[in-house]
Amino acid sequence: MRTYLDCKNIVGNIPFTMTTKTHQSALRIVQRTSFNKFLAQYGHLQQTALLKMWMKHLFVTSSASKELTALKEFFVEKLQIIHKNHNGVQLTGCCELRVVFAFEFLKGHKKSDIIKGAIHKGTKPDLDNLAKVFMDCIEKVGMVENDSRFSKIILEKSYCHIPGIYFSIHELTEEPIGYGQQYDPLYYDLFCMKEYNTWNKLMSEKANKSKGVNHG
Repeated sequence: MRTYLDCKNIVGNIPFTMTTKTHQSALRIVQRTSFNKFLAQYGHLQQTALLKMWMKHLFVTSSASKELTALKEFFVEKLQIIHKNHNGVQLTGCCELRVVFAFEFLKGHKKSDIIKGAIHKGTKPDLDNLAKVFMDCIEKVGMVENDSRFSKIILEKSYCHIPGIYFSIHELTEEPIGYGQQYDPLYYDLFCMKEYNTWNKLMSEKANKSKGVNHG
């Protein structure tokens, strides 16, 4: 597990083999359905069938809750170590979160894919469910004031040789692209540009053009 120290950045990784068969309900925000809602959905069933369905619902919900709890406890334990290595700093401003959920290559993968070192993963578990669980844990250990502070999130799910979670968090200092500007296709295309200065230059050129300034 590696960390990098910076007062406005938290960078680290949690190496471990992520299962590709995790029950999806364990990665969702598990909420126990009230009996009234359950009756609204299954109330038309006969008593025996209704009881069987209710027991199944309780089992699935309970199993998912235990799995989710175990997963969160593991993340929190590792994140606490990373947080301690960053002197317990808490980011309070708007933040950007980058996370790569890296899964181990499967036996069925082609040799040509394995040679690449990493390939995209387009199967379950769902990326948004993974991210939500991880963000909750980041908030719990105090890396950020609240997970609602994440105003920019970049996620990736892939297969690679060294499985685990690789992440970085940093406070945003610049305004988002297109700030204070009316929608224009030009600005939409610039969301894909890495250099903020390029966007700023084009903004200036467009403003000068509208004023009739000619740079020759």
